[in-house]
Amino acid sequence: MRSMVELCCPHCRGRLAQENNQLRCTACNAIYPIVDGIPCFTAADTWYEGRFTATHPAVYRNIQNPIFKAFFKGFQVVSLTFRRDRFLILALRHGRRLAKKSGHVVLDLGCGGGNQLLTQIGSVVGVDLSLASLKNAQKIYTAAIQCDATCLPFPDETFDMIVSFDVLGHIPAREKEQVFREMHRVLKKGGEMVHGIETDSENIFWRFGKRYPELFQRYFVEEIGGHFGLELPRRALARFVDYGFTVLKAQMHYTLIWEPAGYLITFDNEYKSKSLVIRALVGASKVVNRFWLLKAAVSLLSGVATDFLNRFLDFDQATGILVHVRKD
Repeated sequence: MRSMVELCCPHCRGRLAQENNQLRCTACNAIYPIVDGIPCFTAADTWYEGRFTATHPAVYRNIQNPIFKAFFKGFQVVSLTFRRDRFLILALRHGRRLAKKSGHVVLDLGCGGGNQLLTQIGSVVGVDLSLASLKNAQKIYTAAIQCDATCLPFPDETFDMIVSFDVLGHIPAREKEQVFREMHRVLKKGGEMVHGIETDSENIFWRFGKRYPELFQRYFVEEIGGHFGLELPRRALARFVDYGFTVLKAQMHYTLIWEPAGYLITFDNEYKSKSLVIRALVGASKVVNRFWLLKAAVSLLSGVATDFLNRFLDFDQATGILVHVRKD
């Protein structure tokens, strides 16, 4: 087991002592196993185990040709595909300045297989419910820990930055308050958080989807990965203010224009028989997905169109938001 951050008992905050392949709380005597170098503070979750195991790459870092690298960076600035990465990179620039002053430690909450972009600004600790995901994350992170977001095994004010993508929309409403309390507790004063949050929406596609409650539950909530805690964008953003965070930047992610894969995941099913427009949209998405050059061109145009359209759309038209906040 390797970790540069102190761990504590997630239940009583007692000190942990390592004994062979387990950790023991010296206060309450709770025992936590260590599996393949990963401390396990919660039981396996059958829903999420093995679902999100891929490591998110910092693609341009692997491009050697300077011309191609410059082209890709330009594509990244405009395209819809890299909208989320672009938001994170801008937030990390401030993180890099902080990192020069002291050891910078980042918490990747619900890390899946990890994100190489985060490793550019300091040491990263990834936490997740899935052991299979954590085994990939530990290849690039300082530490990987299996735990629940409602009960983090870290002392107060441990981290300089907390990041999560596609996590908060998975957390049921009854657990959200505790998750926000935990994030506030383990983040240092002056620390920052960046979140990509899946949300409920009032846009035309979601209104259409909700006409058929059984299909909506299956394809908008369950099969897309377990969106059991969706809230409208304004409410999702307000939670940060409720818990004392200052919003530095917030923007809509997807609104009316999605990636082709998004239309296919959501509508390439029984929904096609409900609307000719949806059937045509699914057909067009299949064509675009078949040719990488066409897919790249559509992503580029979609990014430009999205930036333009979002100026006129209400915030609750978003199907996801990107948020950068600070703990004062």
